[in-house]
Amino acid sequence: MVGVRLIPEQPLFRTASERLVWNAIREQMREGDVLISSLRFTDQQAGDVEADLVLLMPDRGIAVIEVKGGQVSYANGEWTTTNGGGKRRIHPVAQARRAKHAVRNFLSRQEGWPHGLPHAEWFIAMPFTDVDGDLGPEGRRAQLIDRVDLAQASQLVSAVLAASPEAERLPAGPWVDEAVDLLLHAPGATTAVEGEGRATDSRTGTALALVGVGLVSAIVCALLAWLLGWIGVVVGVGAAALLTAGAVLLARTKRVSHPVVLIGLAVITAAAGGVIATVAIQSNQAPAPTLVVTECNNNYDPCVPTDSTVTCSEVGVRVRVVGTDEYGLDRDGDGVGCESMPDPGSQTPTAQ
Repeated sequence: MVGVRLIPEQPLFRTASERLVWNAIREQMREGDVLISSLRFTDQQAGDVEADLVLLMPDRGIAVIEVKGGQVSYANGEWTTTNGGGKRRIHPVAQARRAKHAVRNFLSRQEGWPHGLPHAEWFIAMPFTDVDGDLGPEGRRAQLIDRVDLAQASQLVSAVLAASPEAERLPAGPWVDEAVDLLLHAPGATTAVEGEGRATDSRTGTALALVGVGLVSAIVCALLAWLLGWIGVVVGVGAAALLTAGAVLLARTKRVSHPVVLIGLAVITAAAGGVIATVAIQSNQAPAPTLVVTECNNNYDPCVPTDSTVTCSEVGVRVRVVGTDEYGLDRDGDGVGCESMPDPGSQTPTAQ
């Protein structure tokens, strides 16, 4: 398309709804139009500003578009959307209006903007919803873009902007380029991440992220099980559950959707859990009993002190009678003495 500008040219969309609306408007843009995806910046007065789509039209003004997926409805003073995750409340008018005013006020305060308050309107795009009329006292039908409207979304936006008295006061010259430059250089300004090859639904990235979390957690769980036995299994499974829950939460808040970030979080958290578990287990393990003797009586293995009054409590470990049971440690005559004591394992008495 000659004469239009897309920022970025191929965004990595967070939702399928944003992708549908972006593609529809992109195909309808006219000479000089600019379309920005997921504009984010920080304003001194408005704070953190978020706008799903911003369409700048040289002969019309600025359209700030809030995109809502699922089946959107309005009843009893509340907006809701219903999708695979159930029904939840939304506030599209408040979000769209706030973003519109934030963009206008920000531009009007910049030294490089001599045009006062720019002409702007807000819109709500609902690509999976059919709308019959107004949705509440604030949701005027003209500012609602539903599933059927997508085919002429840009024309509908243009008509609303042109119908406003402010349209007559549009500045002359390349005001669109000036506005775009100021918005992209606002404090903390970001737009949608550039995609590779084609736009991708962010749910694909989230799915890959969860797969990565699961794989890393499974590897860590297997390693801990091999090193620590069943305790390692418990630690590994717990880490996997926490990491998956964290990944879902981050994806739902739309603050982290790139799989590399979540996989990195999985590695760090799982590794920390493994270290903590290992330290805890080692600190709770009592050292194997060690029998310290001055002289060895070789009738026993391990040897016991050469002392006719020695008892099993003094020996402290189970012994095997390999000669004469001089001290009566093998009471049942089965060749094993001090059977109530722990096995010496690899520990052997050391002479002093």
